Amino acid sequence: MLWLNNLIIILIAKIFLLWYLKHARIITLVWIAFFFYSNDHRPPHVHVRSNDGEARFSINPVNCLENNGLKNPDLNLAQIIVETNKE
Repeated sequence: MLWLNNLIIILIAKIFLLWYLKHARIITLVWIAFFFYSNDHRPPHVHVRSNDGEARFSINPVNCLENNGLKNPDLNLAQIIVETNKE
């Protein structure tokens, strides 16, 4: 039961952090999170984070703009998810 309390505290902290940084988390898988910053520079792109690193994908056309440590399987999965949800 203690783990559930800790999980709730972590989720509340993450929600506050998301609000504070003024960006929206689009989707989260177990190990990959997708972010869109509303005040970010052009071209429109999505930030992808995992425990291993971070990458940026342009939206139209979908391609990887930058990869900082994201492993190839996660990078490929992220590209498929961005492509599927780009609209």
